[in-house]
Amino acid sequence: MKSILLILFLLFQSFNLIAQSYSGSTYQEASSKKSGEIVFLHMPSPYISEKQNNIRKGICSDIMNEFIQYVEKTKGIKLNVKHVDAEDNFPKFIKTVRESNGGVFGLGDVTITNERKTFLNFSPSYLDNFPVLVTNSTYDRFQNEAILFKKYEFKTAYTTKGTLHERRVLDLIAKYQLKTTVTYVPSSIEIIDFIEKDPSSFGLVDAIFYLDAVKKKMKISPQQIEKKESEEYGIIMPKNSDWATVMKDFFEHNGGFKNSSNYRKILSDNFGPAGAGLFKKGK
Repeated sequence: MKSILLILFLLFQSFNLIAQSYSGSTYQEASSKKSGEIVFLHMPSPYISEKQNNIRKGICSDIMNEFIQYVEKTKGIKLNVKHVDAEDNFPKFIKTVRESNGGVFGLGDVTITNERKTFLNFSPSYLDNFPVLVTNSTYDRFQNEAILFKKYEFKTAYTTKGTLHERRVLDLIAKYQLKTTVTYVPSSIEIIDFIEKDPSSFGLVDAIFYLDAVKKKMKISPQQIEKKESEEYGIIMPKNSDWATVMKDFFEHNGGFKNSSNYRKILSDNFGPAGAGLFKKGK
């Protein structure tokens, strides 16, 4: 009986491994046939990739709709899109795109880094971003990190494995010699959820997640961090994808897509006029 259960478990694990990778038409194939099928893997990200009443919304979704039109107009290729909803699990999302093939595009809050470029292809930057240090709302807002960590004792720091925020959290703990336990969760959405419930905790999230928490009136407070470098988001593709060059052409055509009225409208539609200006400047 145990042997049967073990075999069934291994088969189930193997099925899961296969199910976590996708294949889409390569650009070479689509160009030859003048048609193809590509895959959009959507990771839940506020303002970036969302699904409301079965309608795809968000900056990435809007940009990729423009990309499809660009490919049809300039290359004469008709693309069909298969939409896949990814789990709210950042490491798994990265792994899925990494192990996929051809025309697969990961839409989510992925920062462009040199390390990730070794195993993924990135589009040019589609949005500036910056990190926000957050605590429970029992703490006053906008305290300097040095004062905050000197004045209060935090038992837990929440972060996600393999992210820039993980590195920053570990740096803060070392810098201020905090007696803080690091707890790993799959996503920034969960970081916010845990901090709201845990007054003795802190974490770092992207600005979009902080804005989403404010919109939802969650009980968190933003704090000041001394090193607030700007970052850039990119759409991700498998390393073997030949769509990266086409994506680069799309972002650079007609003086640059990010300089276009269509791009400004996308930001305004998703963030509102004030938020659009904030994120375009990356400040």
